Amino acid sequence: MQEISLDQVDPSEYDVIVAGAGAGGLLTALALSAEGKKVLVIEKGDRVGGVWHGYWVDGFRVDQGLHVITRVTRGAFVRFLKTYLSPPPEFILHDGWDFRVHDKTGTIPSSIGETLRWPLAGWRGRLGLVKIGAKIKTMKLEEMKKYKDISFFEFMQSRGATHQVTLDVMQSAIYMAAGVPITQASAYESLRTLKDTDKESSKLGSAKRLLLGSHDYDEGYVIGGMEGLVKRV
Repeated sequence: MQEISLDQVDPSEYDVIVAGAGAGGLLTALALSAEGKKVLVIEKGDRVGGVWHGYWVDGFRVDQGLHVITRVTRGAFVRFLKTYLSPPPEFILHDGWDFRVHDKTGTIPSSIGETLRWPLAGWRGRLGLVKIGAKIKTMKLEEMKKYKDISFFEFMQSRGATHQVTLDVMQSAIYMAAGVPITQASAYESLRTLKDTDKESSKLGSAKRLLLGSHDYDEGYVIGGMEGLVKRV
């Protein structure tokens, strides 16, 4: 990738022009370039990567925005990276998330039983999480498409899930996965991420996940951070 000023560019020399050097724009350019196209990426800001960025504090890497990749071993995004990046990026898997509410810290619950016993929220917060969690886990993928044009926050409002603890938990989960707050995150993409599957589930499968939960976290942190991945792209 070569950085040049826009006034030095002749658009007719390129096969494709991509507007925006965020994650989507860079990955689009990567795939097109690999297919032999000459691609121009235009970015109005002073850096590339969009929500893939970070900074250093006392020798420690801090990713700001998106900093976790879901479905590391089975997802389409990682298959894409393995196809177009050689060698492919490496990931460090983790075994779950902790969540902090004021002065209390605990593991994010993954089942109805765990949620109802969750010590970080009062009964209203727990019931709110159970209600919205049950809706998401049992929602059909086709139904999710109805929410493509609204934010995840608007979806939460439409379901009456407005308790502050419920919003805080969803805010943390979506920010880690999408790099933006729930007021900006696509409801459709957020629902797909939280459901954690691209396949329709049977009623038995949905009920099992609701009652028993899942601690099989197929998520990881890319070695070198998200900004390191941007440089690779």
